[in-house]
Amino acid sequence: VEDKAKRKIRILVVDDSEVVRVLLKAIFEYEDDMEVIATAENGQEAIQKAHELKPDVITMDIRMPVLNGFEAIKAILKEQSIPILVVSGAVDDEDVKVAFRALEVGALGVVEKPKIITETNFRCIGKDLVVAVRNVVELCPCIIPPHIIKPVVGKKLFKLPAKYKIVVL
Repeated sequence: VEDKAKRKIRILVVDDSEVVRVLLKAIFEYEDDMEVIATAENGQEAIQKAHELKPDVITMDIRMPVLNGFEAIKAILKEQSIPILVVSGAVDDEDVKVAFRALEVGALGVVEKPKIITETNFRCIGKDLVVAVRNVVELCPCIIPPHIIKPVVGKKLFKLPAKYKIVVL
């Protein structure tokens, strides 16, 4: 019987950008308790790989060809219960709406997608992503970075479903 304390968190990374997939894989595999078991470049591949591999957590892009992240999240969660963390682009008003829509369809959290990578921000971005993955695996209700939640709270643009609790990192 495998000791749960030594078992690695098995991650499926879904993003249409090969650069982002490679970056996320490098961030997660730097951690002793994480492994990327597969990557997918669109929602359709994500559904197939989630079904076949049954990862512990999925990181999901939203804007992808073939099948977008919203539809993939709904399809995956209809079949099985896997924590899904959305890795989103910029944080303008449109992306804030995307973040809350992702939560509405079943994602457990939203983090900002890495942009320009330097050694310093690689460590910061990596730390945030790793913490977020660990939290959603432990079924933390919702993780939203402060730079996303501030415009929402200030403008009262969205009604967050009652089942979510906001945890600001």
